[in-house]
Amino acid sequence: NASTGSDSNNGLSSGQPFATIAKSLTVVTTIDANGKIADIQLADGTYNTNLVLPNVVGIAKPGDLILQGNTGDATAVTISSSSARTID
Repeated sequence: NASTGSDSNNGLSSGQPFATIAKSLTVVTTIDANGKIADIQLADGTYNTNLVLPNVVGIAKPGDLILQGNTGDATAVTISSSSARTID
C-alpha cells in the first residue's frame, strides 16, 4: 500500500502493510512455504514497478505465488510496468 505502507513495517496485516510489491516479494523469498500458497494481498491503486517474480523455497507448483488484488473489482488494482512484459 504505497499511500499508508512502509517497507519497514512487518507486512503481516492490513495495519502494517509494506509500501512496495518489491518488498513483499523480497520477504517471501526468506521463508520456506513448505507446500503452502504464498498470497500477497495488494491494496487498491496503481503500482508503477517492474517486477521480477522470485523463486520461493517450498512452492509446490506454478500458481502458488499469488499477487491478489481486489476480488470484487478487477479494475481497482493496476500493475504498470515500463518493460514490454506483462502479468495476466
